[in-house]
Amino acid sequence: MRPIATVLVLMTSALLQCPVATAAVRPSLSPRLAAQIDAAGADQLLPAIVLLRRPAPPPELSRLPVAERVAVLRRAAESQRRPLLHSLAAAGERARVLRSFWIAGAVYLEAEPEILRRIGRRRDVEEVWHNGSVHLVDPLKGSDSESPPRVASVEWGLRKVMADSAWPPSATTSGSLPAPPSSPPRC
Repeated sequence: MRPIATVLVLMTSALLQCPVATAAVRPSLSPRLAAQIDAAGADQLLPAIVLLRRPAPPPELSRLPVAERVAVLRRAAESQRRPLLHSLAAAGERARVLRSFWIAGAVYLEAEPEILRRIGRRRDVEEVWHNGSVHLVDPLKGSDSESPPRVASVEWGLRKVMADSAWPPSATTSGSLPAPPSSPPRC
């Protein structure tokens, strides 16, 4: 095989195995969002958070005063989000932006499953997450019948950590607690 042909074969095989070439078409939906999309109806709006790819900031940015840095970053974020926001506006009632976070390069939205799939395939999108919810755990019922603390209640927490047993009264004291180390002794 000629040297030029060998180089061409090696370059072609390297390009075919290049992760950059496959990353551009890789859907960037989180597994949880993908499961929600599969289970949803075609016209159901699903909440999601879209994280856009961010270019590296210009090196001269660090030499600017803070207020100017913020202005430069905000303008860059606006121009970065504009194509996505334009396509969401064109989708009409099939998608709506709930909030945009310029500093993170993220958009919180609700959209139909097909719109979310298209967003996940966009080259300017890093990842699309489901908007998870946090549920507080109900307190366990046990032998301790004390009610949870109120905002102004310190006593409840002190009893829970048994602070009163930290300095048990002794025969030589009158039942008063010793002063904290930062306080001068009383004579």
